[in-house]
Amino acid sequence: CYHGPKLMIERYEFNVELLVQTPTSMHGSAEGHQGYIYRRTKKANKRKACNTSQFGTPCDPLFAKAWEVCRGGLDSVSKHTSEEVEKHMGSKSKRVTRSASKRFSAEEKKEE
Repeated sequence: CYHGPKLMIERYEFNVELLVQTPTSMHGSAEGHQGYIYRRTKKANKRKACNTSQFGTPCDPLFAKAWEVCRGGLDSVSKHTSEEVEKHMGSKSKRVTRSASKRFSAEEKKEE
């Protein structure tokens, strides 16, 4: 795992203990990261932020909306996905390619 103990234990409240922390890097890259190996513990954490009575199961607030959509079934997921794609990508505006942008700038210069 590449998430540190503070995030895994304090924020996500996983019942784990850190076994090993080691530096890692990708082949040919000077960029370094830390790798962490955890082990589950039997000790149960008292959940604060993650305990949601709305779903009847522990859920991180970050994923609450996605969990709610998924519990609504396939139609709900499909509708939500379509809405998000439309919102971020939009089907109304046409994609401008590099050659088209050169053509538009050449036409603008002719008009001047």
